[in-house]
Amino acid sequence: MRVHGVVPSRQAPRACTSTPRTGGRWREFLLREPALRLDWLANLSGVDYVADERFAVVYDLYSYDLRHGFAVKVFCPREDPHVAQRGGPVAGGGLARARGV
Repeated sequence: MRVHGVVPSRQAPRACTSTPRTGGRWREFLLREPALRLDWLANLSGVDYVADERFAVVYDLYSYDLRHGFAVKVFCPREDPHVAQRGGPVAGGGLARARGV
């Protein structure tokens, strides 16, 4: 996964990336990294960036053990507007099943 930027925020820090090709590796990193342990999908939303001609899927993640949040914003082009289920940060882990994704 190539991260385009990490932005600190009052709400939750976030990382921005293009449609990932290595979803499994970064999904495991977000879940297993001791400093993160993001085990809950708190919110899943989409954003239409009309001026930039792209969409974004926003995953708001939360760690119940560490009591912190982190957001991942995955961009995709208007010509091919999808994020593969296997490519998201929560698919395949317990997170997606918890929210019915």
